[in-house]
Amino acid sequence: DLLALTASDAELRDYLLLVGLESELYSKKKAKNFSLGMKQRLSIAFALMSNPEFIVLDEPMNGLDPVGIKNVRDLILKLNAEKGTTFLISSHILNELDKVASTYGFISHGNLIEEISAEELLKKAKGFTKIVLEESLTKESVALLEEFTYELISPTVLRVTDEKVAQKIFQTLINADVKVKEFNVERETIEDYYLQVISGGRK
Repeated sequence: DLLALTASDAELRDYLLLVGLESELYSKKKAKNFSLGMKQRLSIAFALMSNPEFIVLDEPMNGLDPVGIKNVRDLILKLNAEKGTTFLISSHILNELDKVASTYGFISHGNLIEEISAEELLKKAKGFTKIVLEESLTKESVALLEEFTYELISPTVLRVTDEKVAQKIFQTLINADVKVKEFNVERETIEDYYLQVISGGRK
């Protein structure tokens, strides 16, 4: 009533079907007893009743368990694909956004400091190699790696931004009989990128 929205029972069922709340299991349950994820989906169903082209979601993943996060994420993708609905999502759970977002806007202290497409972000996000050792790096091993540039994340984890340097470090460790558990090429997360942007570390 507050939104001056009206819908028939059949239309309400359609909205609930759209957000995955149409089954008897949910229809017999009071909304106040819904899980947080179900309440999020119900809120989206209410928003859809006015046939919007644009929906703003404030922290839609906040407080949800992994299953709830996936359900809300899948719903956003479904509505975008099937109904062409555009979503503006405000969230601090940055690494979940890369599964749904096509454009990012990074805000710090109320100011938009960068707007970037998902494609652009993928190109700009730096790659790095993570080397995980079986045991902590010894003083002797550190001395062997003195000529190389790397970051020691923990006593057993090295992060190397230059792939060729990473290969040389790997070979040096193997030659010194240091057991390497993992050698993986990875990429910065959205959170990594954001933290560098707000610290002024990106151009």
